[in-house]
Amino acid sequence: MTSRRTPGPIGLSPQSAPLTPGTFGLANSFAPGSVGQTASGAGTAKQPASCAFVRPTTKHLVAAPDSAFVRRRGLSGAVTLSAVTSLPSYTWPHGPATAALSQDITISGHTIASIRPLDAVYSGLNLPSFSQIVDFLKVLPKKNRTHTHTLIVSPVPHPSSGQQQGETIAQGGADDIIIFPASKVRSANFYDNLLVHESGHNYQSSVWKSGAMVAQWTADIAADGNRPSAYSASNSGEDFSEFYILYITTLGTACAQTLQSTYPARYARMSGY
Repeated sequence: MTSRRTPGPIGLSPQSAPLTPGTFGLANSFAPGSVGQTASGAGTAKQPASCAFVRPTTKHLVAAPDSAFVRRRGLSGAVTLSAVTSLPSYTWPHGPATAALSQDITISGHTIASIRPLDAVYSGLNLPSFSQIVDFLKVLPKKNRTHTHTLIVSPVPHPSSGQQQGETIAQGGADDIIIFPASKVRSANFYDNLLVHESGHNYQSSVWKSGAMVAQWTADIAADGNRPSAYSASNSGEDFSEFYILYITTLGTACAQTLQSTYPARYARMSGY
C-alpha cells in the first residue's frame, strides 16, 4: 500500500528494470502523441463493443480506451475555475522555490487546489496543459474525486528521472496528485489512465485503514488468480490502482459484467468500498 506520507509514483522505465518501492516503472507501451487530442464532448460515446481491455494482460499497464474516458467526462458535473493567483514563492517537491500560479478547480461542488509554473516556464516541459488536466479530473466519479485535494504541476523533474528505476511522471497519495516533467510528450490517453491510477492511491488511503484491510485485498488477488497488468504484480497497492482504472471506466456499462466475472473477489471488495 502506498502510504499517505509516501506517494506512489508512476514512471517510465524498461520493463526489465528493477522496481523500487513506490516507483511505477513504465514500459514503453504507450505510443507518444500530441497531448490534448482527447475529445471532451457530451459523453455520448458508447463503451467499446469489445471489453477485452478489462481482461488480464501481460502488458506493463492497464490501458482503458479513449471512448471510456469520453463517456466518463460526459457524466461530470459543472466545472468552475477561480481567478488565477500569483504566488511570489512556492517550494516545489524535490526542487527550489520559484514564482508560481495558483487556481482552484471546482467540479460538482468539490474544490481541488492547483499549483502550476508560470506560463513562460510551462512550455517545453512535456507537461499536459492546465485545461487538459481539468478535463482529466472530470473522469472521476463525484465521490471518488473528493479524495484528491491538491494537484501540483511541477516544473522540477523527479529525482528518479534518468535513473535505472525509471522516469517518475506522477505521484498519488496523501490526497495529492503531483505531475512531473517527462522526457517526451505523452498521449492524452496516457494521462487519462495515469491520473485515474494516481487518484486510486488517494482513494486507497481512505479505505485501507489497517494492515488487515491490505491483507484482504491480497487475499482477493489470490482468489481471483490473475493480474490486470504486469505492473500490478509489484505490490497490493499498485494492483488496487490498476484494477481501479478498470472499475471506474466500466461503471454503468456492459463491460462491468465482464470485469466482475474476470475478477470476482476484487470486484466485490471494490463495490463494498
